[in-house]
Amino acid sequence: MSNLKESFHNGEYEDIMLKYINLLADLEIKFNKFILKRYFNKQPVISNSHIDSEGNIIKLKYTLADILLIGAITQSSILLSGSSGSGKTLLAKLVTRFLFGKNGYTRKNITPDMNEQDFIDIDFGAIKEGKRLKEAISADEIFSRPSLIIDEANRAPPIVQNRLMQVLENNIDLKSKIVHAGIKLNSDMYYHWNILTLNYGSEYAGTSRVDRALKDRVIFNIPIDNFPPTLNDQIKMIRSDLNEILESNINSKEEFIVEIFQNLEKIGLSIEAEALILYLGFASNCVKSPSGSKYGILFSPDYCKDNDCQYARNPPLNKICPFTYAPSNRVLRKLVHAAKGFTLLKLAKIYNYYEENELSFKEKGLEDLNIEVTLEDIISIAPLILNEKISMNRDWIINNFHGNQYFAIKFFLEVIENQLNFFMNNLLKPLYLEKKGEDLSEKDIGIRNKAKKDDFHFEGLIKYVKEHLI
Repeated sequence: MSNLKESFHNGEYEDIMLKYINLLADLEIKFNKFILKRYFNKQPVISNSHIDSEGNIIKLKYTLADILLIGAITQSSILLSGSSGSGKTLLAKLVTRFLFGKNGYTRKNITPDMNEQDFIDIDFGAIKEGKRLKEAISADEIFSRPSLIIDEANRAPPIVQNRLMQVLENNIDLKSKIVHAGIKLNSDMYYHWNILTLNYGSEYAGTSRVDRALKDRVIFNIPIDNFPPTLNDQIKMIRSDLNEILESNINSKEEFIVEIFQNLEKIGLSIEAEALILYLGFASNCVKSPSGSKYGILFSPDYCKDNDCQYARNPPLNKICPFTYAPSNRVLRKLVHAAKGFTLLKLAKIYNYYEENELSFKEKGLEDLNIEVTLEDIISIAPLILNEKISMNRDWIINNFHGNQYFAIKFFLEVIENQLNFFMNNLLKPLYLEKKGEDLSEKDIGIRNKAKKDDFHFEGLIKYVKEHLI
């Protein structure tokens, strides 16, 4: 498997990695200092740890602001959803202001009476000069900058939601004239980062149901109310100066953000991380369906029961299989890309830990780490990406997770992580030994047979190991 380390000779590799990690570490400190001075929420969205070769446990925490920073360096669009007054727009404005400067972003307020024309500029002077309408049409000025905040997206009528889908894909059709937003990087690549906000609740007049296809195209779906401010945050907010003016001389970090974005794909996935992505893709398979898939039939927990499915009866799959589907391939690809940004920010935070403790990152950190996306990285970031992008049984969510799909997603991933860990710890080595022609012990054979009996997804993982890793 390829990773960034294989892309360079050792010295060049270390120099390049240290450059990005060092710069991002410095940016991360200044970024959080700027954001948290005005946006009072240090509640961790993600908490995990890293253990180095000397047994030091480095506890890592990622705030809402950190997740938006990951979104920026990966060009992953963000949906901030929650109650009115929770600071969604404030957070979006602060992040884009710090990263791209005062003139590096625009904000579009969505209203119920908007139509497609609100995204178009027409040069009537050109029409008077005899040019055709198509030649006189251009994208609205809001698309000329590296970042765009789309406020209250659920106020958009269906026709405007269709336009927003084009914006998220950066393929905007203006009367058969295709335009692209943001910064042109090369002949077919642009950088344009979008943040959408919406208020949840039927009490907000003029709102529309957000199209599932639109949510599917947003990469990060962050239910902001799940991460309320801490007591200290509340105290700081009460004591803050509402009239404080933002600095006007904030330098844009656009060049650095874009450079990281263009080099992220060089980071590879660990075996465990790739196996996890495959397992997620298997989640719509069904051994009782004529097509082998949960799609194409009226799939439900009753279908599993009526067909006497052993996997729906017995642990561990009985916890998730009758109630869940797989993410789309598009979502899985986006998950992998966003996880690479998470990995890089994780390394930057570890770098800062070593600096704070007067240790050399190059000596203590880089040698300890494989610069690749780990299983833990995917598990950490996945709930914020898969939220509302996986079809799940509504009654199951209500009865087990109080109607909160984000918590249901976390449970779904927890079960899968346990299965992946079992596979890697108990089945992977015997597969290698078998491929080398060695006879397996009765114990190894028994473990494999029971594992396949308990989880039919292991068949696909066994094939993956035999055909692509050995």
